[in-house]
Amino acid sequence: MRDGQTFCPKILVVDDLSANIVALKRLLAKVDAECHAATSGNDALAATLEHQFSLILLDVNMPGMDGYEVAELLRGEERTCDIPIIFMTAAYKDEVHRLRGYDAGAVDYIEKPISEVVLLSKVRVFIDLQRSRAELQYYLSLIEEANQRLNEEIEVRRKSEADSQRLAGTVFATSAEGIVITDSHTRVVAVNPAFIRITGYEAAEIIGQTPQLLKSGYHDEGFYAGMWEALAASGRWQGEIWNRRKNGDIYPQWLSIAAIHGADGQVDKFVGTFSDITQRKRAEEQIWRQANYDILTGLPNRALFLDRLQRAVADARRDPQRIALLFVDLDNFKLVNDTRGHSAGDALLQEASRRLSACVRDSDTVSRLGGDEFTIMLKGVVDESDAAVVAEKVIAALSRPFRLEGHQAIVGASIGITYFPDDAEDGEALLRNADMAMYRAKEMGRKTYAFYTNDMNERVQKLAVLGNELRNAIERNEFEVYYQPIYNARHMTL
Repeated sequence: MRDGQTFCPKILVVDDLSANIVALKRLLAKVDAECHAATSGNDALAATLEHQFSLILLDVNMPGMDGYEVAELLRGEERTCDIPIIFMTAAYKDEVHRLRGYDAGAVDYIEKPISEVVLLSKVRVFIDLQRSRAELQYYLSLIEEANQRLNEEIEVRRKSEADSQRLAGTVFATSAEGIVITDSHTRVVAVNPAFIRITGYEAAEIIGQTPQLLKSGYHDEGFYAGMWEALAASGRWQGEIWNRRKNGDIYPQWLSIAAIHGADGQVDKFVGTFSDITQRKRAEEQIWRQANYDILTGLPNRALFLDRLQRAVADARRDPQRIALLFVDLDNFKLVNDTRGHSAGDALLQEASRRLSACVRDSDTVSRLGGDEFTIMLKGVVDESDAAVVAEKVIAALSRPFRLEGHQAIVGASIGITYFPDDAEDGEALLRNADMAMYRAKEMGRKTYAFYTNDMNERVQKLAVLGNELRNAIERNEFEVYYQPIYNARHMTL
């Protein structure tokens, strides 16, 4: 950058809820960037006229002009068409809206509630990319300015050309991003050292070839057709692409392509700059797994289970079928945990998870809700005997002795069973019914299973009413005390 000048990225947060803007600004304070806010689509468009933003965090569902309309308008303007847009939504999480967001010009899509780690990771990546791109664009602008001066004066041109070539060579050679330059027919004419380092191809192996040598087979022809349409329409394209290294490894890149026009106005060259985002993708995968899987057992956690349950219920509504939900609670686990210690308890839970998984099909879902509570979701159940068979297998498996740190432990399982759509119309009610049925199984002596019945819910409601009445009885002075003397009949004493 110029002497004394530093690149200060600006981020625009667009959300019609002030509370969301405050929360996002608090998170973005951890990023070295200047944060601006807009509460409507019109305010956002106005802000882009006054500022050059490096990234826009755009809420989808807003009154008046929604996020998709804002993105399409920004994409249609030369000044704003290259600003990366990350959509944020709590309402539109399905694939249709996700694809619509990408079609509108988004580079990423984040679901609310927003994970701080995921948001900051994505924002920092785009800010770093913009910072690198700003530096590269600055040096390229110097080269363009030098070329203009060359047309004005031959002597100045010779000197400026030498300086510009040396500067361009320095940028080209030292850039951390891979750079590939092709002619108008996409034949490679030059690559920089970062390209060689990232792809594994030496310059002599790639020059004269086309970038198709790097294709991984991950994308279909429609993906590349869209890329070339964007280049033809605007002269540039950017996005995530999966390519293949020389050693065969397939990896993700963040790639930007720009068309360079000659004096006649025709495309003379294409310049592609890219960075290897493998580590970022791995970090995102790790964050997602930590958020959706139980660390101890490796089973889906409560959040992922509820998501799968809701999806299964939605599928069962569209294509009528029965779902069985088994709520499994380990008997006497607390005793083992208290007497043998938490390490033994953890070992028992891990072994119990393996035994549970062995009792079901690959298409079924076994999850750990927390503590010693597990659930099993069976799709495509024909009759009650299907779930009963699984319950019996689970009870038998968990009733076998557990070897824990040289000691033997005996537990067991109480299981509650409920069905969709027989017992409930949604996943939340289904889970609640299975929980009630599990407690009925415990009352029946444990190491057994019980099916949910309507009287269980009525009983719970009566107990809830009685509890509320007892809590208010003292304040209302509704208790009456009776004295019942007890006599010793033999000695006739009180």
